[in-house]
Amino acid sequence: MRREESMKTMASSKGKRRKLDRVSARDIMTVPVAVVGEDATVGTAEQIMNARDVSGLAVLDRAGRVVGVLSARDILRYEAGQRKRLLSGRKGVPFDRVGERSISDLYSRRFVTVSPKAGLEEIASQMIQNWVHRLFVEEKGR
Repeated sequence: MRREESMKTMASSKGKRRKLDRVSARDIMTVPVAVVGEDATVGTAEQIMNARDVSGLAVLDRAGRVVGVLSARDILRYEAGQRKRLLSGRKGVPFDRVGERSISDLYSRRFVTVSPKAGLEEIASQMIQNWVHRLFVEEKGR
């Protein structure tokens, strides 16, 4: 590569870096947030995930506050556990009845929030430090 081409490439990548430095959580968040009520069934949660094409849902209490997060992985882990129980001769929920089960025992009550102004570096840092795949953007307690 000639020096001129190399300089153009460097300038181009610096410009992209500067633009990324200005990206905030508000710029990349999914709106409206995909949600499910804490008393919903697995079947309902799966329908919402499929309709919204997402792999996780914010779980809301009756007052509309986030109380947890339910991921497709949580559901798959539960289904696999039930299948294993049944195959080993122990009591479990038959696979065709899993959708009737409440999500209350499946979702994680641990979730991480960031400000809408949080930059990409802060977002990535929070995800790495907290071992999570998704964050909730929260402003003024909502």
